[in-house]
Amino acid sequence: MSIFKLRAYPFVCRLCLKPEQHRKMTSLDTEDECFEGGTLEDFLAKITFQVEEEKRHLFPRSVCPQCKELLQMFGRFRTKVRHLHLFMNALVELRDFNTAPIRELCRTKLGMVRTMLAELDLCHTVDFFAQDLIDEFPHCKIAKLPATMVQSCPGEIVQIKVEDEEPLGVEEFNALDKPEEDDFFADECSPEELAELTKEIVADENVENVASEEIMQDDVEQEQDPAQVDVEQEQEPDPDVRWECFDDSDEEIEFPNKPTKRELRALKASERKKSMEKGDMWDLLNENEPAVELTLERVGDLDAALANRKYGTAKAKEPLQCPKCPYTTIFKSNFYSHQLTHLRRENKTYPCKEPDFHNKASLECEHCSRMFYTRSTLVDHIESVHKIRMRFVCDVCVASFNSQDELATHKARHDNPKHLQCGLCLIVFPGQEQMQDHMCITYREDYDCCDRDWRYHVHYNRHMFLKHSVKINARVKPDPHLLVGEMRAKRKPVQSCSKCKIILPSRTKKKQHQETCKAGEL
Repeated sequence: MSIFKLRAYPFVCRLCLKPEQHRKMTSLDTEDECFEGGTLEDFLAKITFQVEEEKRHLFPRSVCPQCKELLQMFGRFRTKVRHLHLFMNALVELRDFNTAPIRELCRTKLGMVRTMLAELDLCHTVDFFAQDLIDEFPHCKIAKLPATMVQSCPGEIVQIKVEDEEPLGVEEFNALDKPEEDDFFADECSPEELAELTKEIVADENVENVASEEIMQDDVEQEQDPAQVDVEQEQEPDPDVRWECFDDSDEEIEFPNKPTKRELRALKASERKKSMEKGDMWDLLNENEPAVELTLERVGDLDAALANRKYGTAKAKEPLQCPKCPYTTIFKSNFYSHQLTHLRRENKTYPCKEPDFHNKASLECEHCSRMFYTRSTLVDHIESVHKIRMRFVCDVCVASFNSQDELATHKARHDNPKHLQCGLCLIVFPGQEQMQDHMCITYREDYDCCDRDWRYHVHYNRHMFLKHSVKINARVKPDPHLLVGEMRAKRKPVQSCSKCKIILPSRTKKKQHQETCKAGEL
């Protein structure tokens, strides 16, 4: 007696692993808007992992009605949550006077945004546009919140009080981008940088206060009697001294010499002088010097420049426009500090957390010792170069197998279909009417469309549905005189510009063309 009920596998539901007999199964090639506009198989790959092309036949190829309904509910909820977070991010960027995200969201997904806000009961009309939200945004409480929130203690709870004052109008809201000379800017600073800046300001004030108090104390001590000062120093314990217990041995104990107050003041003054000398780049703040775009060569030490950033110093005669984003300001110091943020992001490195072997070719061809990264490319190489058949393709449904025996077993299902099962696509239907009305496989010569070879039937069918609104289940029968690897090697993918759709002969020409065609976008 068998222990596991897996005799019918892989002819089971992909999600519950129940046998597919006598149930209306849905093929994984089915396309649905709930699956982010793609097929059911593509959606499962996004939330789980991508199955290799040569192993697809070993996985179940359909789902039952109950599992399909649950997956549709999950897909709709996943899409809703993602779009809702994109909308909230656009609101946050709008707080920083950046209208590009909300305009882009309404330009590309206006219908989705309208439907989402209507479901959440957050809008009184369904015919709004991005400009309507931008005009009404100053009345929201988020427009009055600070850009960043800094906590002085790890366990401290910071409360932000929003006063119930009159809402800002559009003119007052736009005027916030024109600060006075003494304003402290932190819109382009991260919370960590803002914390460091505020700590440095507080530390400098404390050092100056302590230094002035110590100088006054030294003057008072010089006027007092030296003997009286010594007595007072002996009576008052130093709070910095740590008391420790020692054994009563004859060994001499050496105590470390504590630096005097004058030595501490001199040390702190020299450290401040060194930190100020690092900011050579800030010589550009001279009113007579024109504003320039910063580069790593001009900045020199990027860390030192970031640590010595300045805000609200010299004013420019005309507003300064950042060459990389819509940010504008009338202060040169803010202009250069903002560019430093761009340089930091552009030159930041992100170490890979995966092991080093996901970067090395580990598959070796046994015929020529050439190395490959994936098994699919290895099989294509063996078939196209060494002319050895590695894939056995069904001429009915274009499914591929690793051996002739597996192909023969599969073709037996086409030759002897079960009751209410289509002999071409092998889908079982609950009734004769559904079987007659289903969209079965149609054959064509290639997968070319829109000046591009889509290579696989899944990609071609999805393109036809998304681009041309045509639902089709097309396949290209394999050439019996060619191996799959040979057929793929003869194909030359069409290179086209994504902006102007012009066809180019090679990838090099495409890259050169896009450098000029997309110069403004880049």
